[in-house]
Amino acid sequence: MEPLDELKAMLAKYVMVEGGQGALDELAFFIAFKQRWFNMSDAKVLLAKALELGLLREEDGKAVLTFDVESLDLPTLFSPSGNLVSMLSDIDSSECPCQEETLLETIISRMAASTKKSTETLTKEVMNLREDTGFTPETAALVLASKYGVDIGGLVDDVRHTLAP
Repeated sequence: MEPLDELKAMLAKYVMVEGGQGALDELAFFIAFKQRWFNMSDAKVLLAKALELGLLREEDGKAVLTFDVESLDLPTLFSPSGNLVSMLSDIDSSECPCQEETLLETIISRMAASTKKSTETLTKEVMNLREDTGFTPETAALVLASKYGVDIGGLVDDVRHTLAP
C-alpha cells in the first residue's frame, strides 16, 4: 500500500471505528492509544501531514476528512507501516492528488460558506437526495444548492460535462 493510501486508511479507520469525527486530539489519541499504531508524537506528526496534504481539515473544532471513506477498500485487520512517518516526510502537498478539490467538494464548499451549515451535514443531505432521486452526487448537490439559493454560477456546465457521454 502506498504511503498516502495508508494515511487515508488510518484516518478512515478512525471514522469507521469511532462513528464520526472528533477533535484532532481525539484522533491522535485513537492512533496512539486505542490502536497503538504510533506514539503520541508520531500521531501528531501524521495528523499535521494529513492537514498539509489536504486529507483532513479542521472545521468547528472537529477533524473532518476531505475524502470519501466509503470509497476505500480497507482491509479488516488494517495496520499502517511502522515507518509511515518517514515515508510521508518526503511527500509534499504539491504531489498529493487529494489536494485538488473535486467538483462535488466545490459545490458543497460553496453551500457551506453560504448557508453556514457544516460540509458534513451538507454532504449527508446531498447523499440522501442522491439516494432518493437517483441523481449523480454532483447533480444532487446542484439541486440542493439551488434550493438554498447558493450561487453556483459556472458549475452547472461543469456538471453537465460530467454527464455527457
